[in-house]
Amino acid sequence: LFGIAFVGIFFVLIKHWYDTKTALLSTVLVGSSSWFLQYARISTPDILLAISMLLLPSLALWLYYAKKLNVVAVVAAVILGLLIYIPGTLLFALAAIIILRKELTSTVKNLKPIVFITAIFLVLIIVAPLMRAMIIKPTLILDLIGLPHSLSLIDFAKNLLFVPSSLFIVSQNNPVYNLGNLPILDIFTTILIILGSGFLITHPEIKKGRMLLGALAVGSILTAFNNTVSIIILLPAIYSLVATGIYVMSNKWNEVFPLNPIAKYIGNAIVVVAVLFVGFYHINRYFFAWRNNPETKQSFTVQNYKNLIQ
Repeated sequence: LFGIAFVGIFFVLIKHWYDTKTALLSTVLVGSSSWFLQYARISTPDILLAISMLLLPSLALWLYYAKKLNVVAVVAAVILGLLIYIPGTLLFALAAIIILRKELTSTVKNLKPIVFITAIFLVLIIVAPLMRAMIIKPTLILDLIGLPHSLSLIDFAKNLLFVPSSLFIVSQNNPVYNLGNLPILDIFTTILIILGSGFLITHPEIKKGRMLLGALAVGSILTAFNNTVSIIILLPAIYSLVATGIYVMSNKWNEVFPLNPIAKYIGNAIVVVAVLFVGFYHINRYFFAWRNNPETKQSFTVQNYKNLIQ
């Protein structure tokens, strides 16, 4: 259910940022990726980390373009209050507020005072049990933010290197969430990430670019702390960069052949075939290779699965 929600929110967000074609192709890539499938189908709370990273920019856009702003503000306040319970979300929410402070300020000015007060009150009511728990046990604050209770700089540095290594080169052997030591991402997805990142780095005026690259940096650091935040928190930012790469590649192709419809169709066909091929690869990797891997079967014995979900 959470996986379906993630795919739906991702499609709507990318469609708003770019266009329907880009949203459709990038949604196929993320929805068929073994990385997404393994976290979405294993029924652990980690998938909530990915959903929270999607909901934060979605809420900001919803507020900014809402026709019934007062109603949307109340609903957004409830959702935000619930998201704060997910480790790491509070830090990203504060960062998003800072980056989008001008847009959010203009939105707040258009709210009725009673609606603004109601929204703040709802957030406080929802997080009240969490605040009480943190007063009783202050170390929960570290868990909420995603920071470790104790820090070894050597371990942190190693874990920080493991993040890009796991994504692009070779991953740690974790049969629960991956197949052997294979990198999480494939070559085609990596190329799209490079294209998307290069475009956003060379266009610093694009706010969503700063948000995506910042989310990658902060998410990698929180993952390296190895406390309550796992690498799945990077999934939305990674595949948003993939969507950016698809958008850039399509536009560059159209610039080269602006008046040749046959060339445009060929370019689009190549991208579609590549996306379908990558999706086929990941589906086979998850449903056949990973499931039939002896280490995977051993990890999902009754006792090991109990240890996993505890």
